[in-house]
Amino acid sequence: MRKSRFTESQIVAILNEGESGIAVAEVCRKHGISQPTYYQWKSKYAGVSVSELKRMRELEIENDKLKRLFAEQALEIAALKDVLGKKALTSSERKEMARRAVAKFGLKVSKACELFGLSRTTYYNQSESNRIQRDAAFD
Repeated sequence: MRKSRFTESQIVAILNEGESGIAVAEVCRKHGISQPTYYQWKSKYAGVSVSELKRMRELEIENDKLKRLFAEQALEIAALKDVLGKKALTSSERKEMARRAVAKFGLKVSKACELFGLSRTTYYNQSESNRIQRDAAFD
């Protein structure tokens, strides 16, 4: 969408000029806008004050934050539902479930470790059997 050269508060001020009794053609000529633009603005911002515009902007920002939080929570819930079939008792089982959540759902490692009660060090540490296999391969 093309960005207007006027801010919302400037648009409201221009519309207030038109409502104060100045001819629409004169207001448009003064500010360098077309009459269709004026009437589009009027349909969008009719009866709105600058403080109400500011409040609407704040509410939009808050709404975006809440949507992101909801999306993150939904992702975490989906990851937990995927692995709820069995309870992981050992750290290796929890590590495997965390790895699956990272791979399948794209969770961050720190979030996956938090969900499954696992420290990030444990997540990144190799098990003793893996170290033995790796060392045997180099011999």
